[in-house]
Amino acid sequence: MEKDGGVEPDAIAYATIVGGLCKARMVEATKLFKEMRSKCLLVDRTAYASLIDVYVSTKMVGDGCRVLKVMIDAGYRVDL
Repeated sequence: MEKDGGVEPDAIAYATIVGGLCKARMVEATKLFKEMRSKCLLVDRTAYASLIDVYVSTKMVGDGCRVLKVMIDAGYRVDL
């Protein structure tokens, strides 16, 4: 995600955009999620949950499970 007016987006901005994109444009949401992680920004539970939810609801369960594993590896607890 490029700077707009010289301001670098933070983790909250990324998570919000990932959540919104998940509902409409999965490929872009996944790309943004990867960009967020590559910049070592803290990926919060909301971003993880958004991706997992959309993957599962679109019958891409394997991808959802991969994101879940990354979430667990990052130290988040899973609430079932």
